[in-house]
Amino acid sequence: MQPIYVGVDIGKRFHHACVIDATGSVLLSRQVLNSESDLNAIAAEVERQAEGAAVWVIDVVSEISALLLAILAAREVAHVVRYVPGAAVSAMSKSFVGEGKTDARDAKVIAELGRLRRSLRTVSLRDDATAALTTLTSYRSDLAAEWVANINRLRAILTSIFPGLEQQLDLSTKFPLILVSMFCTPTAVIEAGEKGVHEALLTAGVYRNSAARLAAAAMESARHQSVRGAGESDIAALTMRLASRLLLLLDERKLLDKQIAELFRQHRHAALIESIPGLGPQLGAELLVCLNGDIRNFANAGKLASYAGLVPVPRDSGRISGNMRRPRRYNRRLRRVFYLAAMTSLKDPDSRSRQYYDRKRSENRTHTQATLALARRQVDVLWAVLRDERPYTGAAPEGAVMAA
Repeated sequence: MQPIYVGVDIGKRFHHACVIDATGSVLLSRQVLNSESDLNAIAAEVERQAEGAAVWVIDVVSEISALLLAILAAREVAHVVRYVPGAAVSAMSKSFVGEGKTDARDAKVIAELGRLRRSLRTVSLRDDATAALTTLTSYRSDLAAEWVANINRLRAILTSIFPGLEQQLDLSTKFPLILVSMFCTPTAVIEAGEKGVHEALLTAGVYRNSAARLAAAAMESARHQSVRGAGESDIAALTMRLASRLLLLLDERKLLDKQIAELFRQHRHAALIESIPGLGPQLGAELLVCLNGDIRNFANAGKLASYAGLVPVPRDSGRISGNMRRPRRYNRRLRRVFYLAAMTSLKDPDSRSRQYYDRKRSENRTHTQATLALARRQVDVLWAVLRDERPYTGAAPEGAVMAA
């Protein structure tokens, strides 16, 4: 029996499925509600057409495709699910006649890509820990973006009414935020006095030494400003609300980090990943999400490094050869994980990571180039550790020579 290919244009409420055979003839094309009953019905119909398993190709691997993946994994027939990037679908659409864009057309293009390209990455169902980490890490990224935006907004607002205090404080930490949530104008600081500010900070849970330092800094800044800014009272109220909001956001981020760390350590590969220098629970969780919980989704370490954008690609033409450039299509989130892990591993001056980095620097590489080279090396280490299921010890095998 010839293989059957099912292209699914993923949507939030509806999907569109297009079924084609090995010759590209359309056997079925219809809209499917993103519900268990409809998805089971289309899966059963595909199984009848294929007389068994089929190759499913999707363009989105996220929360909106989770139900489809779970249903296909639960079927008695072992379906194969592959992923095609949206950019590839967009480029392939130009090869077909017409300029229209519909869900049906996109589903047909996705199915054709599955038929023509056998190198598409296989998608496996995530385990419980990885599925939960996917949502939690995404939420953490949103909180981080909100934190940065609100910190910048608070700095701008505080500068408009009390620039001296803004210059004295590191508003990305807890205790200065507590101060600003109670005293954010020269008038309020002078009326309370240094002793009053100090006592208020102690009552709010600020450490004694920090409270004394912050109270002195606030009073010193207030003495140097006698002019009251326009709209000071209303702006001050907004400033205090924003500082209080940032304190809540800080507590939520700490709680979320703790939850992510606990969930990460429930994964079977957590101890192996943490044995690699630079990879802690937060970066480890991001790594698991990028790998979809299983490194076997990649054929070898080179494929994983290429997916992370750590392998240069050739740009040759005619007599020009050996012209390598930075890749453009890669998983930026995964690249960030390896880059930050490489930077973190440099903190130990006696580590093999530091020795490798220093050697690259001695070869006239820039800091970024040397760090990327170290990140590429860490991909090989991660691959070997997870393949052999043996933790990284930092010791080189007997007789081994560190390669370039």
